[in-house]
Amino acid sequence: MLDLDYAEDSSAETDMNVVMNDAAAFIEVQRHGRGSCVQERRAGCDVGMASLGIKQLLEKQQELWKIIYNDFSSSQQIVLASGNQGKITEIQAILAGHPICSAVGI
Repeated sequence: MLDLDYAEDSSAETDMNVVMNDAAAFIEVQRHGRGSCVQERRAGCDVGMASLGIKQLLEKQQELWKIIYNDFSSSQQIVLASGNQGKITEIQAILAGHPICSAVGI
């Protein structure tokens, strides 16, 4: 997650959410002005910075998956302890077919 801490976020002029997939395609771009408007040039700059940050996070995730894959055997399992069956199903779908882990809900 790429986010401001509370002190910065609560005093920011706008609130923005940017979601991208691992192919660097936008899934969601949402911006809410807190009492002021944002110029198009500024909005484009902010989306560009968010995109760069997300791409850097994706690169780090890929690096970590390589480390995890090399450090653990294929028999590793993630246990999801939640009463929210929808969330368990969602995470299982995300991990489905991943070569290093499986997820089970309890």
